[in-house]
Amino acid sequence: MDEKPGLSKENNLGFPNKYLTLHWRNNMIRLLLVRHGETKLNSLKCFQGQSNPDLNAPGVEQANALAQFLADVELHALYCSEQKRALQTADRIISFHNNLSMIVEPRLREINFGLWEGLTLEEIQIKYPTDWAAWQDDLQSAPTGGETFLEVRKRTNELLDVIRSQHPDQTVLIVAHAGVLEVLIYQALEILPRMRGSVHLYTASLSELWLYEHGASLIHLNDLSALEHAGIPIESVYGR
Repeated sequence: MDEKPGLSKENNLGFPNKYLTLHWRNNMIRLLLVRHGETKLNSLKCFQGQSNPDLNAPGVEQANALAQFLADVELHALYCSEQKRALQTADRIISFHNNLSMIVEPRLREINFGLWEGLTLEEIQIKYPTDWAAWQDDLQSAPTGGETFLEVRKRTNELLDVIRSQHPDQTVLIVAHAGVLEVLIYQALEILPRMRGSVHLYTASLSELWLYEHGASLIHLNDLSALEHAGIPIESVYGR
């Protein structure tokens, strides 16, 4: 494996950044996964799904921290969900990358949770106990008005195929949502569907996958270094 040229070990803020030093393999795609900054519904621990809130004030601060943290990372493509909280996060990141265009990708929208959207987990379990139990055990079950795990898996698989075909030997950043990014991780790593729920991505977290011709490796999961370096307490995003 060779170290990719042109990458320094410190960013423009002067602190060591592990995302700037990389051992590169031929035919490898480096996939950086960012979950959007916080919204009011995040702060209330509600299911957001395909509802479309803006970032709140802490979310804007988190997005700015991510943007500065990634400022010196060489990016070749940026894919983003069409929902506002992801777009507002990606806008801040791309402002540091003058030659980069944003690809708004509908397949990155969050899981559609139907009638569960705007409710906490406890409220869902009280109001829709049968639907909740079915959704845990049946890959073809969906919240009323929502979508199944299999439907989400289909669109994330399609997007992974696009990325593999269009971005060999490149670094691709994706800005999206916890649910859809978690499914994407499961698919890339070929994790069995019964293991869904084993990963939970924090708000404003950064994760990293390396995609190979056959298979993938998980390099970082739920990295909150961007928030730490900006002086934002990482405890503020736990469970959100």
